[in-house]
Amino acid sequence: GASKVVIGAATNSFESRLASNQSGQEKPAPFLAGDGQPPPLQPVEFKTPKGVDYHVDVEVYMESQDPSSQIFTEWVLVQVVGAPGLLDIIRLRMIPWGQAKLVDVGKGMPVYTVEQHGNMTNVTLDPTSPSPSFLCIHGPSECEGNVWISCVQELYPDILQWFRVTTCIQARSCAEGQAPTEDAVAHTGSISQHPCQGQPHEVAPRCVREFGEGMELARIQGCIHSREGSELLLRNMEETNALDPPARYLPWVRVDGHVLNYPNRSNVFLLGKAICDAYVDKIQPYVNGTVPRPLACYYFPSDPPYLPKLPGANTWGISLLWAIGGACFVSGVLILVCWKYHSSVSPTKADDDPDTP
Repeated sequence: GASKVVIGAATNSFESRLASNQSGQEKPAPFLAGDGQPPPLQPVEFKTPKGVDYHVDVEVYMESQDPSSQIFTEWVLVQVVGAPGLLDIIRLRMIPWGQAKLVDVGKGMPVYTVEQHGNMTNVTLDPTSPSPSFLCIHGPSECEGNVWISCVQELYPDILQWFRVTTCIQARSCAEGQAPTEDAVAHTGSISQHPCQGQPHEVAPRCVREFGEGMELARIQGCIHSREGSELLLRNMEETNALDPPARYLPWVRVDGHVLNYPNRSNVFLLGKAICDAYVDKIQPYVNGTVPRPLACYYFPSDPPYLPKLPGANTWGISLLWAIGGACFVSGVLILVCWKYHSSVSPTKADDDPDTP
């Protein structure tokens, strides 16, 4: 009974949750953007030892318009954060930088200082330094999306505020290869497989208005268009470049400093279990017997999803089809080349007729 409810909750489309709340008839749950329904299971009562930092640090290195980062946020991170009791034990940060670069556009490189305070990095631009310029792999709009996510987290560090807005930005932004639904239908005659609503800077203000209860849009925009926003991106750059091992793909997820999804990328689906295991490891020295934990920890999967290997017959059949197709392609190319060559060297009828002037 209870396990079935949790599994069903984990398969809901995040974008459908956003759409379901547009009528405004129901108040969304505090940790899911646009979810008009309460969580299927309520957090259990559990107590942690006093004076012990039991929170599990979760760091997600990503890009605002990276398709893999978007899928991870919608289908893994949202489910974990929204699971019963997990908000009480995690300390989540999203670091949008990825493969972006700091570039010199002719006005010189910025001058800044970096200070380390525990797990946090502070970057301060020199007052006389030129403004930094950034180059993002998915274009200028991604840089704008990165600074939106950074400013929202910095100005409103309460996860109950910033997480809803951030997930909304990612869910509604058009990632690489996507276009707004109306554009896809109007210009290509097809329906977008993943409906999006525009670039990050277009959807972000709407997300703040809809899900940023207590947020001031003008304050966030002031951060984005000021040195504060540039300093936040520089901080993201410094933290990403300092990763050991370095990020090999996105998203790059760390749980209490340990990389979750390397070398096995599918381990990213075990985020919930990894958080619960890290929590138990922190609390166990202070508890005799079983460590009390959030109810969700009993329902997270313990193995990543996988596709079974194809039977040998199917493997050979696919290989044979590839071989036949390749042979047909090469034969067609050779025939075309021979025909072109024959046409270019064969004498025309006019050349063979001696009476032709």
